Amino acid sequence: MRKDEQQRLIAEGNVEGAKSLKKTRYILTSSRKTIAKKDAEVAEVKVIRQGSELFKTEPVTRTGDYLGK
Repeated sequence: MRKDEQQRLIAEGNVEGAKSLKKTRYILTSSRKTIAKKDAEVAEVKVIRQGSELFKTEPVTRTGDYLGK
């Protein structure tokens, strides 16, 4: 579905629009409720994975503006 839309936009000459659809499979297949929940987690700076001093890793937080895409 996404690749078809990318090809259609490229055929129309809208290369920027086609580029904006890169890495959007999750956004296109998820429900709006889930996407809104994840956007709320971005505002809360939710930690997805804790960092570790032993393995020298940093904590990973939720990023992205899913509804804005």
